[in-house]
Amino acid sequence: QDLLKLTQLRSLYLSFNAFTGPLPSNIGDLSNLEEFYIFGNDIESSLPGDAIAKLTNMREFVMANNYLTGTIPTEFNSLALLEQLSLYDQQSDNLISGTMPHFLDAPAVWYFDVTGNDLTGSIPKDFMKNSKWRD
Repeated sequence: QDLLKLTQLRSLYLSFNAFTGPLPSNIGDLSNLEEFYIFGNDIESSLPGDAIAKLTNMREFVMANNYLTGTIPTEFNSLALLEQLSLYDQQSDNLISGTMPHFLDAPAVWYFDVTGNDLTGSIPKDFMKNSKWRD
């Protein structure tokens, strides 16, 4: 929990370790965080949408190859600076499910990977409609 007191932290790389337990619900206290990599650990939880909403400076959010469950929080749709969201290859029996985000208010997204999960429905008609990467 002391790590979450580093409110000026901009980059946090914790990949390929053996971290366990849930993603702290107060991860949003790191409101200046721009890059968050915790790939290849044993994090078991859903993603806390209210905390995600506070990560307004987030550009790269990578939690692939963990044990995440639940849905992709709609709050990712509103992160205006978000460029990459990577949640692929979750290892739990209950994979990430639900529908895909549309990223209407996240025009900087250029990389989105949810390979190997259990998303349903169709790709939203307005998927990345406001992307700065569109022709």
